[in-house]
This record gives sequence, C-alpha cells and structure tokens, in this order.
Amino acid sequence: GTPPYSGTGTFPQMPGTQQYTVTDAAGCMSTVMVTIVSTDATPPTINCPASNTVTPPSGECTYTISGTAYNATASDNCSVASLINDLNNLASLNGVVLSAGPHLIEWTATDVSGLMNTCQFTLTVAACKSITGVILWQGDGAAGVNNVNVALTGDATDTDATVPAGTYSLIANAGSNFVITPTKNTGGMFNGVTAADATAIQQHLTGSAYITDFYRLVAADCNKSNTISSVDAALIRQGLLGNPSAMAILNATNAWRFVRTDYVPVLAGPYVLDNFSLYSTRAINISGSVAGQDFYGVKTGDVLEEGFPGPDPGIANPALKPDPSAKPLVWRVRDRMLKTGETVDLEFSAINFNDIAAFQHGMRFDPAALQFQNLHITNTTLPLDASGNFGLFQIAQGELRTLWSVAQGYTLPGVQPMYRVQFKVLKGGMKLSEAVSFDPTIMSAIAYTTPLAQREVQLVFTDYKQPGLPFANSQPGDYATFDLLQN
Repeated sequence: GTPPYSGTGTFPQMPGTQQYTVTDAAGCMSTVMVTIVSTDATPPTINCPASNTVTPPSGECTYTISGTAYNATASDNCSVASLINDLNNLASLNGVVLSAGPHLIEWTATDVSGLMNTCQFTLTVAACKSITGVILWQGDGAAGVNNVNVALTGDATDTDATVPAGTYSLIANAGSNFVITPTKNTGGMFNGVTAADATAIQQHLTGSAYITDFYRLVAADCNKSNTISSVDAALIRQGLLGNPSAMAILNATNAWRFVRTDYVPVLAGPYVLDNFSLYSTRAINISGSVAGQDFYGVKTGDVLEEGFPGPDPGIANPALKPDPSAKPLVWRVRDRMLKTGETVDLEFSAINFNDIAAFQHGMRFDPAALQFQNLHITNTTLPLDASGNFGLFQIAQGELRTLWSVAQGYTLPGVQPMYRVQFKVLKGGMKLSEAVSFDPTIMSAIAYTTPLAQREVQLVFTDYKQPGLPFANSQPGDYATFDLLQN
C-alpha cells in the first residue's frame, strides 16, 4: 500500500524516543522515530511497618535488625524504580545496628517518572540496665578475686567473668527482678590450704580454740553442709593427700564460696552455719542501672586465710613465711649408695618435734630408679597411720605425700624414728639423696605449732659413712640445721 497509514492502539514502551517499523502485506516497510511523552502524574504508593519497641538480645544494649520485617513496601501504576531508607540508603534494613532509644526511620519510593512518596515509622530500642559490682577477697577485704563467673537470672539473663581487680558488669535488657550468683572452681583447689586448716577445724571442734569469724567458718564448711564437723577436717587432709574421693566432693562443692557484703550472719551455734542460700546470691528489684552489688570471696578450706587471690592459678601468699628464728622440724634419713636389685629402707626420723600440731611434705623419687614396696609406721607415740596420713595415689609416678594434723601439739625428745618407706632399687650407681627429695610442687614442706605458728621443714640426709654428719647432697640449709641440732 501507499502511506500515510492510520490506526489506533497502545504503546508498550516507556517514555522516550522509540523507533517503529510498519510492514504491509506485500512486505513493504516504513520506519519512523516516535517520541513518547508520559502523562503519569500519580506518585507511587508506599507502606511502612507499624512503629514498635524491641528488646536487645541478652547481655547487649544494642539491637541489630534482621530480615525484612522493618522494610517498607511500594507499588506504582507504572513501575517503582527504587525504594530506600534513610539509615543506610539501601533497599533493606537488614544488619542495621540501633542503640537504645527511639529511631525515626523514613522510607522513600521513586517511580520511573521520578515521582516520589515517603513514609515514616519509629523503632524504639528498649533501654538496658547495667548491674555492676566487685568480688573482694575476704582475707584482706581489698584484693579482687579473678575469674569469678557471675550469672544474672530472672527477668533477663547475662554472664560476666571478673577481671583481676574483681569487678564485673551485667546487662539486664528487660524486666526488673533479678538474681546475681557468683561461682568459681578454678585457681587451685588448695590455694592457701594446708594441714594447719585441718588443725584449726579440729581445735574448733574440741573447743580448744573456737573459730568465731563467720567467713572462716564458711571456709571450714568444706562439704557445704552448713555445719562444721570432723568430715571437713578429713576432707582437707585427704584432699591434700590426693585422695580422688575427697577431691570429687571438694570439686562438687566448688573451690570458692561467696558472701554478699551486706549480709549479717545469725549463727545458731559454733558448729551450725546460716544456710548457704541466704548469703551466696543477691536478689534485686531495680528500675534502672545499679552499682555496688558486691560480694566477699572465701577460699574453701582456707580457714587461716593464707591464700593469695591474684591471677589464676592462685598460690599461697608469699608474705606468709615461717619464723626464721625458730628451729625447723627436720626429717633425717640416712644416705647410702644404691645397688640394683636390693631392697632399701628409708627411716624418717624427726628432730625438733616441739609442740608440733601439724606437718606436711611431698616427696619426689625417681620411679626409674626406685620402686615403692611398702610403708610402715615406727612411732607409737604419735597418732599416725599409713592410710590416713600418707597419699600413695600417685606413687607409680614417683610421688608420696605425707600430712598429719591434731588439735593439740606433741613434743617428742631427741631424734624420733617416725616411719619407714621401703623401695626396691631398679637402677643403682647413685646415692639415695640423688633419687629422693622434698618437692614443693607436690606439697609445700611446712609444720605448725599448737598456736598455728609456721615452722620450716627440712629433709637432711646423713653421711652413709659417718651417720652423725649431714651429707653433701642434703637440701639447702641442712648444715645450718645440723649445727642447730648440736646446740
């Protein structure tokens, strides 16, 4: 046909200049450039979420938006070109972190014609409550207890661990009723605990020296029975000796106890404590942040408060040392050359056993050179027995622990044979003093008098050729000790 052509219809294209081609039945074509002008005057429709208040996750004061719940929606009679918010200028709020308080969020929708529409809503992050305090060592009321796990329960939950200064901080992001509970079972089960603590309990039970300080009574209640009994002293002795059954009980009741600083004890008597639940937690009702939620830390078993609550692992307080002017308790053993295949007896004799109420030491021997055979008590004056005062639980690894405690000290004159340890020699060619020693990493060598004054403990090997003289391989200070023995 011959143009011009006429007709009606719709243009599917968007506004702008478009090229159109018309082809008739005979295959003749004609091309024309057409400029399409939009007459769209309708902005897009936009819908925002309803305003809302959200609570941060446990232990946090900020709220992180997740997913699409707070995204706007938009539609348009033509098409929506973009939909963005004013917080991150993106099409989604996913991942945006909001602090506590109200946040006005605006969404903007733009259609293909450049027409815009906006909506707003408010997302409020509930304010959190800060709960702070400090855990102080009762031994001096000033040093912090490190690595205490402090748990918050009730209307909200959170946990924190104390730093070396003993401070902690908890976040309560909802509610008002909470319980604070500190616990600690690290830092050395026997940090500061010695045979003297068992003696202190025994003196308390016999009435010869009552423990009147509430916190020391808490320390003495080793099995957490709310009573003081001979079981507590036995747990200290057997625990120090390495008895697995005693260790299991002590581990189950935790290495530390905690008493809130505002607690006023009401003791029913010298052997009955207030129930543990009355002072070991803090129940609080708060409307805002609070400070001063403090506790005292009490080391289980450390009745004499000789522990040192520094950074874990805890150790005995280095400031506490035996009186250097007092004669040490000396354990004398005769030295000898070891011969492979022979059986040797180590006779432990005590010297300067003056008003001794407790003693302890850990002996290390070379298991490649010596094989333990048996142990025999040779002193009948002292209430000493193989099962109650000696720890053979690591004997195969070359470790023998000795511990004894009573309420009233004993004085034994001169040189007193106390016990005998028998070994089979597996490898000879060395002196006994080269294969046996006291090892403070097993147990500190120390003794206590009835008033619980410390006394140094020494192991002295006497010359196998001249039994009355100390041997050259004796431990440091033994010649001075020998001089003392002669005076």
